[in-house]
Amino acid sequence: MRYCTITALAAALALASPATAEPFQSFVDICMANDANAPAIERSLNDREWVEMPAESLGDLGAQFRNPSLRLNFNPNGLNEGEFAAAAETMELVLTGWGDGKSVFDIEGFRLDSCMLMSPKTDSQTLNDLMTAHLGFAPETDGELTIWAYSRKDGRFVPETGLDSLEDEALIAEIRKRQIYVIYALNEDDMTGFALGAIRPAS
Repeated sequence: MRYCTITALAAALALASPATAEPFQSFVDICMANDANAPAIERSLNDREWVEMPAESLGDLGAQFRNPSLRLNFNPNGLNEGEFAAAAETMELVLTGWGDGKSVFDIEGFRLDSCMLMSPKTDSQTLNDLMTAHLGFAPETDGELTIWAYSRKDGRFVPETGLDSLEDEALIAEIRKRQIYVIYALNEDDMTGFALGAIRPAS
């Protein structure tokens, strides 16, 4: 499967800051608990009073992902430089959107709902260790990519290995059997975090 496409989104959102944040639990609570479902994520972020950024801040993200939405865990409007630096000490951002298989992976027959959470200057190794412990299995690696693919059964995370080796029709068949998720570790410039992709059959 063409994993690198989602990772490239992080570069468009790089926000330099000397801050430290702990986004792991936020990713679990916002992205994973809501299965990358945008309406559920929106409700969750509204409850947390996260602030939606204007459409122009999204750049060219809409070329691959539809209905993109970017939220911050603080309101940057009207802050001076010092106030922004103080708020950025715990800054986290969430990006949601969806794309059809053809646009995202050049495979027809499914859609990908995505939820990305990133924060500046976090420790990617610590985050990856936390994710491995949370899921109960080690990630796969592909070059510089770190990837956990899973489904769920009886409340457990079940590793889904070898998806990238399947032919298109075989992959679609697997997707129709069960809900499959893929988590990507992201480390772009000064931003670190995860992206969750929920792979669903096209309606």
